[in-house]
Amino acid sequence: MLPYRILSWLTEVYPFAALAFYIGLAMFTFAVCFLIPALAIVILMFSIFFLVPAVAFFRVLKMIEAWLARNQISRHRCPCCGEELQGAEEVDCLVCGIVWDPQGTKVTA
Repeated sequence: MLPYRILSWLTEVYPFAALAFYIGLAMFTFAVCFLIPALAIVILMFSIFFLVPAVAFFRVLKMIEAWLARNQISRHRCPCCGEELQGAEEVDCLVCGIVWDPQGTKVTA
């Protein structure tokens, strides 16, 4: 339950943190590009090549989150709060009000 909640929070915050990192890097590069143009090119190359591992890390986080949710759902427990789940096809938690599908993703109305 706690590892799922931590991973869920991390997967919600990670895209915004990566966006803030890239915006900060762009502002820093703009400030430095007039003083040291070579450094601006190095930072640009770093940011382009760092994007692929950043997206891959995000996808790994989402896969681990879904795996933890499926594990808890197979035990008929809510991944968020740990209470018993109700329902057969789409399982829903009466305590926190979240509806899950068997693949471990939250169902939105």
